[in-house]
Amino acid sequence: MTLKGIVDFILTQGGYFLIMVVVYLGLRNF
Repeated sequence: MTLKGIVDFILTQGGYFLIMVVVYLGLRNF
């Protein structure tokens, strides 16, 4: 599953909060 596929899946689930969490964790790793 590509990153875009994961994002599209989260968007279809209306999980905007999950997106923020993923982005936050992603930025922390870098």
